Amino acid sequence: LKKLEQFGLDGNALTGPFPAQLGDMLALRELTASYNDLHGSLPKELGKLTNLEWLGLSVNTLSGSLPKELGGCVKLKTLDLDNNAFTGSINLNTGNDSLTLSSAGTNTVTVSNAETITGGTQADTITLGAVITAGTIDLGGGADKLTLFNGTNSVTVSNVETITGGAS
Repeated sequence: LKKLEQFGLDGNALTGPFPAQLGDMLALRELTASYNDLHGSLPKELGKLTNLEWLGLSVNTLSGSLPKELGGCVKLKTLDLDNNAFTGSINLNTGNDSLTLSSAGTNTVTVSNAETITGGTQADTITLGAVITAGTIDLGGGADKLTLFNGTNSVTVSNVETITGGAS
């Protein structure tokens, strides 16, 4: 399995914590485990997946802070966390990255280096952890709040009720 590049575990009725051993599949470019009953936090071992471009984890019961080691996924373009309950910071590093947040509950996260952020149907509180120079943020329904990073931000924003701007 060390040479496997795509691994789809969607809709397999998987239960329990997210398997840390998946972090040993170093050739993975796409990993999806949506529509299961995985719970708890993500293991730091996922940060070893330096070739990972797509991580789809929607519709589980994952929660807690995203591990800072996830920043090791330097090729990650899409991170789909819809219908989970993550908190904390998300740094997608370089490239043209998109982030989809949960519709199941409220999201309170600090996001860095994501060019497209899509919120859920509940109240989202998003703080940008870095200047965004070209991006789109659509936080969907709910009483959403966006705090921009200090500096010159260039972003198209929709469905956000409160925006706090940074100073340059």
